[in-house]
Amino acid sequence: MVLNLVKSKGRFLAVAKQLGPMDLFRERVGERELAPVLFSGESLEEVREKAQVFEKQTVEPEVELVDEVGRYNVIKAGDRFLAVAKELGP
Repeated sequence: MVLNLVKSKGRFLAVAKQLGPMDLFRERVGERELAPVLFSGESLEEVREKAQVFEKQTVEPEVELVDEVGRYNVIKAGDRFLAVAKELGP
């Protein structure tokens, strides 16, 4: 997850870019923490630490191509197997 670190009205926020464009000064976002997409705290260090802890806990599974069946790639992601259409591209 990619985060922006923002200072607003004396508070610091780590806001997920996946939320898209936001007007933090008009919306009531930040009054409460919306983990994992918004972390709040009294200091930049506090929200940075919360964001870093979350990043360390969120490990993407290793992905391995195990077979090809017709128009599909069969991949192993963690302990799951998926058939992904080759037409989707890399």
